[in-house]
Amino acid sequence: MLQPRYDIPYAMNKIAILYDAGQAVLSTFDLDEVLQRILGIARDYFHLRNVAIVLLDQQSQQLYVRSQIGWDEGQDKVRLSMGQGITGVAALKKRPVYAPDVSKDPRYFCSAKSTRSELAIPLMVCEEVVGVLDCQSDRVDHFDPETVDLLTLFSTQASIALQNARLYSLEQQRARQLQAINAIAQQTTAVLDLEDLLIKVCGLIQDAFRVSHVTLFLREDQDLVLRAHHGTLTPQIPAGGRFAAVAEPWASILAESRTFHGK
Repeated sequence: MLQPRYDIPYAMNKIAILYDAGQAVLSTFDLDEVLQRILGIARDYFHLRNVAIVLLDQQSQQLYVRSQIGWDEGQDKVRLSMGQGITGVAALKKRPVYAPDVSKDPRYFCSAKSTRSELAIPLMVCEEVVGVLDCQSDRVDHFDPETVDLLTLFSTQASIALQNARLYSLEQQRARQLQAINAIAQQTTAVLDLEDLLIKVCGLIQDAFRVSHVTLFLREDQDLVLRAHHGTLTPQIPAGGRFAAVAEPWASILAESRTFHGK
């Protein structure tokens, strides 16, 4: 456990905190491990009873807990809307929000009964909010201006960890996809039966792109025919089933050779 360094002058304290946080960020690309290390540093340096990193779900625009220390059981399952709670307000306004006495702040959402004061700092990547560093203390007005400044600097390391982990995840995904493309190319020369080949191709795509289901249609005259599928879903069209290729959106997709993405 790290020893708090309040007795060190402010400048040295800032350097020490950022150094330890930087080391945590560089130690691994595993996001959950990095975030737990960052939260441990924040807890120990700043004497925090409860600390968490909540992330923004881009689709639902809700905040959810990715990693936490000290929250009451079950509270880390709650999702907050933008503007809801101290953390939601920080995410919405893109600036730190401080409640020196949560009992007097109507915005407060209780994640731990021991909390008396709360500081929420948005995590920014390329000027966009990706989450919030939520710091809670069992003391009223625990966060003085110096502590708020240090935690704001400290939060940048959590943002860097998020960005690094996402970039690493994208690189792994690209590597899997390239391997799948190479495997498909090899299968086209190794598998002579067309039906077997198409099924193998669907399986390789599903695994590499991590989707629930892959269905492959081939064009025959004016129809699209289901020739193969692989995954966990049940197709509404049976194997060999067909429908008109002139129907939309398929007609435009075939005519323009473009990708269609439906939600």
